[in-house]
Amino acid sequence: MAGAALALSLPGRARPPGLAGDTVTFVVPFAPGGATDQLARLLAADLGTRLGRRFVVENLPGASATIGARSVASAAPDGNTLLYTTATPLSINPHLFTALPYDPEQAFAPIALTVRQPLVVVVGSLQGIGTLHELVAHLRRHATSSSYGSYGHGTASHIAAALFVRQVGAAGLAHIPYSGPLATADLVAARTTFMVDSWSAVSQLVAAGKLRVLASCDTEALPWLPGVSSVASLLGLAFEVSTWNGLFAPAGTPAGILDRLNRAIAATLAGDAVQQAVAAKGLIPYPPMPRSEVAAFVAADRRRWKRLIHAAGIEPQ
Repeated sequence: MAGAALALSLPGRARPPGLAGDTVTFVVPFAPGGATDQLARLLAADLGTRLGRRFVVENLPGASATIGARSVASAAPDGNTLLYTTATPLSINPHLFTALPYDPEQAFAPIALTVRQPLVVVVGSLQGIGTLHELVAHLRRHATSSSYGSYGHGTASHIAAALFVRQVGAAGLAHIPYSGPLATADLVAARTTFMVDSWSAVSQLVAAGKLRVLASCDTEALPWLPGVSSVASLLGLAFEVSTWNGLFAPAGTPAGILDRLNRAIAATLAGDAVQQAVAAKGLIPYPPMPRSEVAAFVAADRRRWKRLIHAAGIEPQ
């Protein structure tokens, strides 16, 4: 049976046949170094030990995560090529692009949700902006000369920032899309005014004094950021934006393979070393859930992002 090939190898016993090759590839549709890429590598290393196979990460960034998503959608449904991603290709892109090179609802089989990524509003320390209210006042006074960066059109960082700009009444800001770490580099250098990003992506720059966190995009303060309040509480806005990480396979992958991976991910996330690393990165692990619940979550999340995109005033391309 194909699913048996993902069984944990036992000393002195041959690995059960079924899958072609010894390598499982996590395709990450974003550039190396970001929060999703970092977590994919952490999980791949643990899964490799747990399942007795070689797990590797391949970054295929670009086109708002459609390049990586398309590569997995067209891969053989044998469990050897998987998509490790945020909400962008599955929940967000259907509402931003009139045509996609894959079917976000039918092309993938859900395996597991791993973590929620809270987002924060950050500015470069060179800007001299110390509070969220000061940022709002600056954006309103200097809208046409201000800008915000993101990891590309349609990413969570773009939508959250666009929604923030619209809700605080700072029309006219330029959106600067990036495909990798240059987004935070330009923020540090004050070439852009602010950014919405995951804490895990900016924490080192904050610790080094190069970036400053002004607020969280959750409804409540984050426990690892004492003294940092939420956008909603500071400005009295109905504002809550976060994204997630999850693992998906090409549609048609045998249920046995999907179920084994679902259980392995749950065991990996429960391990002490992974839990400590996830907490250190400011990520919130999801509890184990069956694949049917993952599918229901993504469907509901797709509807949530449709509302957020509409509220942000972003038109489909």
